[in-house]
Amino acid sequence: MENNKSFLDRLYGKTRHLIVRSGVVFNGIGFWITFTSVLLLCMTNTVICAVRDIGCDTALSYSAPEAFLLYMGDVEGNIGAVFDFLYIFLLLLPFSLSYVNERKKNTMCIIQIRRGIRRYYYENLFLCFLGSFTAFFIPFVIQIGVNQLIFGGEFMDSFTYMWQGDISGDRYGEILYTRAIPFKWLFINHPQMYNLLFAFLFSCMCAVFAMLVYAISLYVKRYAIVLLLPLFLIVQLQGKIDAVSEELFGKYIEFETVHYFMVMGSRGQCIWYLAGFMIVVLAVTYYLTEKKCCMDQIN
Repeated sequence: MENNKSFLDRLYGKTRHLIVRSGVVFNGIGFWITFTSVLLLCMTNTVICAVRDIGCDTALSYSAPEAFLLYMGDVEGNIGAVFDFLYIFLLLLPFSLSYVNERKKNTMCIIQIRRGIRRYYYENLFLCFLGSFTAFFIPFVIQIGVNQLIFGGEFMDSFTYMWQGDISGDRYGEILYTRAIPFKWLFINHPQMYNLLFAFLFSCMCAVFAMLVYAISLYVKRYAIVLLLPLFLIVQLQGKIDAVSEELFGKYIEFETVHYFMVMGSRGQCIWYLAGFMIVVLAVTYYLTEKKCCMDQIN
């Protein structure tokens, strides 16, 4: 019993500072701006779907799964395009700009002395991931729950609903194959769990991008606003390549990373491209962070 208590005391002693700093993240205005904005977009999307259901035939009305913000099926009138533009800026606010702010307030050196240079940077990367992930994931979970209460229903959209009676048949399997839907079993049998899975994956993607921007911020001495540019330029470049991918490669390949993390995303998804891109992002983040650690230790 005493050994267990001693272990817990040591564990708390090592993580106490991280827990305290996590509270700073969750109480920060940047976190709440992102959280509130994502939740507002989610609820607006739900309201739009509910209003369009008024007086609508039951067969054509929305179900809970397809009223989800990350749904990219045959739904018209949602605000997915607005979210598609804003998310790259919202994911930065929880903690990605913290290094610039701490340096301006002269608190960086104090924390580094107490925690160590390497631990300071990697703790910040973790807090960056945690803040951005939470600011997106919790609103998504709330929307999934609200949609279930308002709409109910099990099918994903009218396109797949036509084949509900033939789930195990070749026609339905062919449709799922041509739509390139991953995790098909979960999509067919538990669409709300499927949405929850993609909410988790999308939030992880945002958190990884937030860490990349934090690593870039380590080399920005002034004008923090320039940190809005890297992801914006990456997304714009992906869009340009995506538009001409069929001409370049002889077949269409989805180059816009965000569409891989949306429900019923576009055709042409290539898991090797996605894996390679995310590995490069993580590798660049690690390289920039390690280089900064070495620079600070030399200085």
